[in-house]
Amino acid sequence: MARAAESGADVRSGFDYPAVDNEAPLPVLVRHNVVGMDTAAYDQVSPGLSELLKKQPGFILHVAYPNPEGVTVSEIWEGREQHDKWFDENVKANVQGEIKQEVIELHNIVEA
Repeated sequence: MARAAESGADVRSGFDYPAVDNEAPLPVLVRHNVVGMDTAAYDQVSPGLSELLKKQPGFILHVAYPNPEGVTVSEIWEGREQHDKWFDENVKANVQGEIKQEVIELHNIVEA
């Protein structure tokens, strides 16, 4: 999301947003560290959730990778509220273990 102060435009790669509105939601990167989950457990849960995830309003990108504590799932969403709705309605009930979240408001998204 590159903000152009002079023109008042709010340009986010791949999205057609109106002029800058300080009340508008910012895209977010949400990192979920799933303590104790290994990649085999992720691979069992992921297929069913992935198909639903692709259809969610505001969803942009999902990646997963192992870390020393378990598995990290990182997602980019158009807004935090969209992520939180998805997470609360679909992920909590299907993923076992402690999930630590970090939410980062994004400044820019560049797509291929």
